[in-house]
Amino acid sequence: MEYPAKLNKESWESYIQYRAEQKMRKLKEMSIKRVTEWLANYEMDTQADIVETTIRNGWIGLFPPKNIGRKHEAHSRIDNSAVARVHRATAAILEPESGCEIMADYD
Repeated sequence: MEYPAKLNKESWESYIQYRAEQKMRKLKEMSIKRVTEWLANYEMDTQADIVETTIRNGWIGLFPPKNIGRKHEAHSRIDNSAVARVHRATAAILEPESGCEIMADYD
């Protein structure tokens, strides 16, 4: 699979390795495409922070940083709709029979 040019590939590989070590289900090609496109909207350092926060907190998914500044407001509206699609896709993968459209809280 070809990744977006602006993707922090080192951070992405860390996330994939983390998922494998946690024995999480492998992401499907469409999920990988959507998540990597979403992640590539951020600066390289921000991508690394997003992945690091997920790993540090033991989360399943990737989430936008809470400290997005005003200069990123236009991007955040776009990014948040992409995040919503990723959350729905992740929920459907994790619990396909539930028909859940939002991600549940995970401990």
